[in-house]
Amino acid sequence: MVLYHQNRIEHSYIPNLRASFKAYDAVRRRNDTNTPENSSVSDAALSVLRTLLFDHNINGTSTLEKHTRLVIASYNLRRTRNIEEVLYSSPSATSRSKSLWLDICQLARLRVAFQNFKEIALTLPSFEQVTIILVLRPLAPANPSQRPLNLNQTFGILQLDLGPATTKAVLGQNWTVAKIEREFAKRQKQKPNVHAEVQMLMSLNTNGSSTSGLFPYFGCSKLSCFMCDRFIQSYGRFTTRGCHGRLFKPWTVPSVDRLLPGQADRTAKALILVQKEVKKKLKASVEGHIRHERTSVIGGSSVLGGRQEERSQRQLQIDRLRMKAERDRVAEMFRR
Repeated sequence: MVLYHQNRIEHSYIPNLRASFKAYDAVRRRNDTNTPENSSVSDAALSVLRTLLFDHNINGTSTLEKHTRLVIASYNLRRTRNIEEVLYSSPSATSRSKSLWLDICQLARLRVAFQNFKEIALTLPSFEQVTIILVLRPLAPANPSQRPLNLNQTFGILQLDLGPATTKAVLGQNWTVAKIEREFAKRQKQKPNVHAEVQMLMSLNTNGSSTSGLFPYFGCSKLSCFMCDRFIQSYGRFTTRGCHGRLFKPWTVPSVDRLLPGQADRTAKALILVQKEVKKKLKASVEGHIRHERTSVIGGSSVLGGRQEERSQRQLQIDRLRMKAERDRVAEMFRR
């Protein structure tokens, strides 16, 4: 698994974790005079991961082995309750410490997946009859040659007014139109990602695959994002455990050769339907409070929300816009 994710580890997980460590350490140095005892304990535990992350003088160690050690060290920290409390859930936790904890969990999830797979293999007596077929990881298509939409064009398609009132309702009082335009332009340059459900579906529809006799269900460790759910529904036949309703950007389908007859047209029609569903979701007015599912970034999936007091349509609309901003923020933080 580490070898499979090596490119992502090198170009995403490690740089993000190093940046979070540096930001966290800078704050710790400024507040060193008021260091509580539990924070000292957490610093001692974090020192192992910090050394592996920044020490470039480890001789005789392959890149694969270095990455494996980082994943295991992150996993050990993730399983340590007092570390989570200090960095994330305690009243003294800061934005820097929370960011560090989330990046640790992001790297540790490779070991989490391995441990879950191992437990299943040892628990199920029928596991010895299971055939495991590795699916090649497809390449995401290059960025389109045409110029991406700017913020004004996007709001125009959605028939929304791009002005100070809308900006503040969506992202808060500290945001301006100029600031959101810069953020939007930066996100438009992100490389597209192929999610696991799309990867599996496209792989099953190539010339080298056979879907006969397959149970029409994709087992996933987390709920599907909005685009994956709508794409699978539009494509037909297969289902998943459900959808958490969040929009993830950048989302795409891979470049695939040797598709079975008719599958190219089927894929194109499904993508058009997904585009329409995304537009409808972004424009939809909120009739009441919508309950969304959590993605399993740190722990298991759970339902957010519950019975809410009656509120005005304006307040519900503001809540919807803020929820959209939160979805975009989470999408960037937890890119798959």
